Amino acid sequence: MGIHAARAMLEHRAGEVCSVVLSSQRTDRRLKQIETLASRNGLKISRVPNSELSERTSSSKHQGVLLLCDDAKRKPLPSMKRWLGDLPQNSLIVVLDSITDPRNLGACIRSAHAAGVKGIIVPKSRGCRINATVSRTAAGAAEITPIFEVSNLVRTLDFLKENGYWVIGLHPDATQSLFDVDLNESCVLVFGNEGTGLRKETQKKCDTLVRVPMFGQIESLNVSVAIGVAGFEAARQRINVQI
Repeated sequence: MGIHAARAMLEHRAGEVCSVVLSSQRTDRRLKQIETLASRNGLKISRVPNSELSERTSSSKHQGVLLLCDDAKRKPLPSMKRWLGDLPQNSLIVVLDSITDPRNLGACIRSAHAAGVKGIIVPKSRGCRINATVSRTAAGAAEITPIFEVSNLVRTLDFLKENGYWVIGLHPDATQSLFDVDLNESCVLVFGNEGTGLRKETQKKCDTLVRVPMFGQIESLNVSVAIGVAGFEAARQRINVQI
């Protein structure tokens, strides 16, 4: 649900969409763009009142758009080994350890994508799964960013290190500042749960722990903001190297 998520889905993964449901009470340009994209892809379009959309999505934040998709039509991601092999040198990856709030997860995906992160890894059994709320909050980023759900996050971090990635955990008690670390190599940035942070077993697998320096009186940032800060610091360093 949501304008940005629906548009990204229709532009990049229309083959997974079965039908499109639009608000009968909206006729603005953005909704017409969604309708045009759906028509170009030969999708069935229906118009219903906002109240029905709210009931079907269990939310009032659908923005007048609902796409019905079929998991069976979803194009599978390549194996992680193949995906890593196809990435350019010095790529940046984000690992999210047990993010439980769907809006937070969506915001994390959006921040990561905006900073140029090549992909996101999340655990299957811990934290929130990718759902309609995550997708809407990510504003289209969830549909175009590779997101891997893994059974064992600790083993996955070992695998990433074996493939030449430097694993950096973000932790508020770390002694080293994020801004003092060279982020020009192939890096994995690991972020923890909203309340408890990185799990101990995850911390042990990190090559180093860093903190985002805090200059006010609060002790921490929302995880999606921390991803934005760290991701754009990596982007800033890489731009400076290119110059």
